[in-house]
Amino acid sequence: MKSENKKRPLASVRALELAEIWAGPYCGALLGDMGAEIVKVESIQRISRGAINPRPGAPGYPDGDPGERPWNRSANFNVLNRNKQGITLDLTSARGVEVFKELAAVSDVVFCNSAFGVMEKFGLGYEELRQVKPDLIVLFMPGYGNTGPYKGIRSMGMSIDAISGHSSLRGYPDLGLHRLSPVHHPDAVGGVTAAFAVCAAIHNRARTGKGQFIDMSQAEAFVPHLGEIFLEYGLTGQPRERRGNRHPAMAPHGAYPCRGEDAWVAISVRSEREWRELCQIIGSTQMSD
Repeated sequence: MKSENKKRPLASVRALELAEIWAGPYCGALLGDMGAEIVKVESIQRISRGAINPRPGAPGYPDGDPGERPWNRSANFNVLNRNKQGITLDLTSARGVEVFKELAAVSDVVFCNSAFGVMEKFGLGYEELRQVKPDLIVLFMPGYGNTGPYKGIRSMGMSIDAISGHSSLRGYPDLGLHRLSPVHHPDAVGGVTAAFAVCAAIHNRARTGKGQFIDMSQAEAFVPHLGEIFLEYGLTGQPRERRGNRHPAMAPHGAYPCRGEDAWVAISVRSEREWRELCQIIGSTQMSD
């Protein structure tokens, strides 16, 4: 069977997305990849955060040029919002809320990565939405969930990266936190976790006929990725230090200076065989003994 003739698993699902930046839009992109119809709801008052960075030379634009319509030229925004249709609404108005509820009534899923309480402020919390469609699946994914002492703290990937302890594990031992990578892993993890939580809820609804509310904490979704770090501390009492380019099971492993100005070579040796081959290449066969 040709791939274009195959029905994707979520082809009969429609989802409303109220999401910005990375984690939430990534959830929608993944659901769209699996065949779902994604309707992205954006504010009518402002351009979505993440769609623009209008300074000259900003990364993520062709030739570093935002152009006159930067919201159409942002690589990150475009890749995270593939497979989607779009609509703008004013959710501060009664008519905007009414239209959103009309959309929810003909949808299967609503998901949002805004801060805790934002949807309730608009009158679009789970209790209100389930009145519109009782079997609706609703996922809210604020940084620290919808319950607990941290629920009111606003966050993005970098703050979750820090509060989880991940920021202190990356980079070189002699560099401060301000020199860390701008790539924030919790955003990617949050998007994947949300997408598969929605898939599980869709599967459950197919069996039971019931919708549900999914309370997803992005921080809680990310912390299990550090499980071995916590286990190591529990067993040894020693906190993990930054390793730079070193590796716990491979040696040598790193970027090493070469002759010439700012010249480097990256070497990663995974086995005894690779070590002997490296020694042969550099002409130091005695080191392999």
